[in-house]
Amino acid sequence: GTGPGVPGNQGGPYVLWRHRQADDRDVVETYYVRLNGSSTIVDADWTAWTAGTLRVTVKDDAGLTVYDHTFDAAHVHPWSEPTAFGQAGIWSVTFEASDLTAADLRVTVYAP
Repeated sequence: GTGPGVPGNQGGPYVLWRHRQADDRDVVETYYVRLNGSSTIVDADWTAWTAGTLRVTVKDDAGLTVYDHTFDAAHVHPWSEPTAFGQAGIWSVTFEASDLTAADLRVTVYAP
C-alpha cells in the first residue's frame, strides 16, 4: 500500500511509498499530506536495488520545493534526511521512478 495516513511510530502525518518487487518500473505519482509543522523527514530503505532511479520531490503549501533527491543503486541505505523548512498546510510528495528494479523498497516522508 501507498498513501497518506497517521502511523503509530512516526508521530504525525506521513506518505509511504513501497514496493515488494519493482521490475523496470516507470511511474510518476503525487500524494498530498496536511502538515502543521514546517519540515519533514525522508526515510528510504531497500534490500536490493538492481537498476534505475527514484526521484523524490517534496513541495510545501506555497508550492516551493523543500526536498529533491534522486536515489539509485549506489546509495548507502537506510537513508534518512530532513527537508528544508517550508510553509505549513498541504504538502505534495512526488515519486518518479525510471527503469526502477528494486526489492522491498520503502520511502516514508513524515512529520517528526
